[in-house]
Amino acid sequence: MKKAFKFSYMVILSLMVFAISSCTSDYDYTGAPKVANEVYFSNTQESKIELSKSNSSFVVTLHRVKTEGEQTVLLKYTADEGSIFSVPSQVTFADGKAEAPITITYNPENLQYGTYNGGTISVASEECDTTYGIGSFTFKAGATEWMDITSNKSMGAYREDVLTTFFGVENAVDEVKIQKSVVEEGKYRIVNPYASWKGEEGTTYDSENDHYWVINATDPDFVYVETCHTGLAIGDYGEITVTSKVAYNLEGGASLDLIKSKKPEWFGTLKDGIITMPAKSLLISMANYNNGGLYEANKSGLFAIALPGNAIANYSVEAAYKGRFTDANDNDFAQVTMSLSADVAKVKYALVPASCDLNATVSGIVDGSVASEEVSASGDVQVPFDETGKYVLVMVMYNANGEAVGSDVLNLSLKSSKDAAEVWNDVAAGTVTIGAKSYGSILFKEDPGVLMGKPVVTEGVLSQSGSDPTKFRITPFAVEKAPLEFTVAEDGTITVETQETGLALKDGTAILVTDILTYFGADSDDGKFLASKGFISKYDSSKKLYTFFNIYTDASDNAYAFESDTFEVTDEGKAKIHAAFAKAKKAAAHHSAVVSAKAHKMYVAKRGAWAK
Repeated sequence: MKKAFKFSYMVILSLMVFAISSCTSDYDYTGAPKVANEVYFSNTQESKIELSKSNSSFVVTLHRVKTEGEQTVLLKYTADEGSIFSVPSQVTFADGKAEAPITITYNPENLQYGTYNGGTISVASEECDTTYGIGSFTFKAGATEWMDITSNKSMGAYREDVLTTFFGVENAVDEVKIQKSVVEEGKYRIVNPYASWKGEEGTTYDSENDHYWVINATDPDFVYVETCHTGLAIGDYGEITVTSKVAYNLEGGASLDLIKSKKPEWFGTLKDGIITMPAKSLLISMANYNNGGLYEANKSGLFAIALPGNAIANYSVEAAYKGRFTDANDNDFAQVTMSLSADVAKVKYALVPASCDLNATVSGIVDGSVASEEVSASGDVQVPFDETGKYVLVMVMYNANGEAVGSDVLNLSLKSSKDAAEVWNDVAAGTVTIGAKSYGSILFKEDPGVLMGKPVVTEGVLSQSGSDPTKFRITPFAVEKAPLEFTVAEDGTITVETQETGLALKDGTAILVTDILTYFGADSDDGKFLASKGFISKYDSSKKLYTFFNIYTDASDNAYAFESDTFEVTDEGKAKIHAAFAKAKKAAAHHSAVVSAKAHKMYVAKRGAWAK
């Protein structure tokens, strides 16, 4: 925009130069004639006027340039349809005064809350002029339906569970201004619910206008959220609009009584000053995404609004995968640490295959049809599993009253110790470089650098599966007992499925590795963007070089690094492979399995949006 503006300015400047060079020195300038009786309306005068039923008039001010003598100015009022206002036909300036008040009257009994109208007041005196000012004033006046809630605490609170649906953000709690209707008891309005997001990188916010979210709690057992144009846009998605299934169907012509009878589960409640909505009862749309299509939000059921003077309970559970444990009887367990927030009395959890319907699993845990275990305090749990595969640990949170108040999940890729030993054939020796280059600036707001802090170079051995010729592994990779396994397609494209690295944080959280396109999905918007920038893991046969674009995360999808790792083939002779293997194992034994790294929120620079 700045370049375009500058270009336009230069075009105008060149035209001006041409015009000046074409004129003669005989050109005379004649200014506008001076006017003795100049009057005007100020351009800073508020055109939207708030009224009260306890008053019957308000004042608009007319100004003049010369203040000597008394001066009467005729006025003309062009009223809007339905206007309830009376405007005098003239106004008089007192001697020495530059301002004259125009008193506009109305019958307060005719005020309708939420209705604004007015008209235009114009200067009608022929002897007056407004050459240098504004000769008319257009106004709208009325009484607002809304008033601030007075309390020992002036602000309310809002726990977000809408943007989490698409952008992977936390369920943040923000202070918000809340108003109540003076017309309908139990109707509330949230003022600019997303104003606090306007400073976030990658967002734009319409701060020129107010944006309201109306909560209809006239029946506290059947609460619903009306449509809110948030004014917020993230990246290229366009403005975000939020509504509820109830409001969407009301706008479509369904009656409130019908929705109550057919879909009571769509409604929230107002209880003890806290408004909550059921999981998936809200809808989100983005103007530039899929033609503004609607998608379910409030997936965790944590959406909440606290009226002033009340507080939102902190319901959350953090889970971190620590690795696999195999006991003396060869039973496998996923070791997980759970951290319960202060208001969570207990968590019931169940491990299910990733293909399961997670919403049905949550419902099953709640009604008891899905077998689960439970914990009532933060700590480590061991979750049994039988086979290698992708799983989800589904966790349901309960409050002190035994009510389910939300849910969360932990995605796990688990490998059984009972898997048949795969036969690997060593095919090459080479140089392993972990952390050849960091590309964190593509994904994160702050580039964390490479995982190990600096590139780590060791010898390694490339092996090929005896049963699947497209499957390879590099031993050792990060540590001796954790090779990097991957597949190579016919065109040389490499895929690294999520797997353990053998590395862990100081608190024991296991570090996982995945190639970047597999992590995001090659067909996703993020995947396509990254592929277009060349972040495709690949084998270059001419250089005998395997290049991996790997992302390092934990099982909770906290990210620690995005970097390139390489394996360069140096020899394919068996004797040298054997020597390299011995050398590599010796070097890997000196590697620390503990890394010091900081978790980063995923961020995609192309869209300026948090990634799922």
